[in-house]
Amino acid sequence: MKKALFLFAILLMANGVMAQNEVIKKVLTDRFAALQKLDKKAISSFHAPKATAVVSGEAFADINAYLTKQLPEFEGTGVIFDNHVVNVSKAKTDWATATESYQYSFKKGEKAIKGTGTATYTFQKTGSKWLIVQFHVSFKRQ
Repeated sequence: MKKALFLFAILLMANGVMAQNEVIKKVLTDRFAALQKLDKKAISSFHAPKATAVVSGEAFADINAYLTKQLPEFEGTGVIFDNHVVNVSKAKTDWATATESYQYSFKKGEKAIKGTGTATYTFQKTGSKWLIVQFHVSFKRQ
C-alpha cells in the first residue's frame, strides 16, 4: 500500500511539472507572437518590470531599455521567426529555466537579413503568472 501511495504521489508531481512546463512554453510562444507583431506592450507583459536582458554581449537594465534599442531595427518590415523550438529545462514551484532556438528574417532597407538565434530564460512565478526575470539572446546572421 505504501508503495502504491508513493508511486501515486510521484505521478501527481510529474503531472504538475509537465503542466508547468506547458505553461512556460506557452509564455515563450505567445511572447514570440507579440515580438513578430512588434507589440511592445504585449512583449512587456511577459516580463517582470525589472527583468534584465543580455543580447549578444550587450546588457540591458530592464525590459524597456531592451525594447527601445531592439524593436526599431525591425520597424517597417517586421521580423519573421521560423522553426521555433522551446525546451523547459528545470521547473520548480516558483522558478524555471528554459531555452529556445529559432531562425529569423527581416529587411533593413532593401537588404534581407537572415540568421539563427538561441536564448535562455529564467522565470519566476508571481501569483498564478510566470514572468521572465532574466534572459540572454545570442544570434548569428548569415
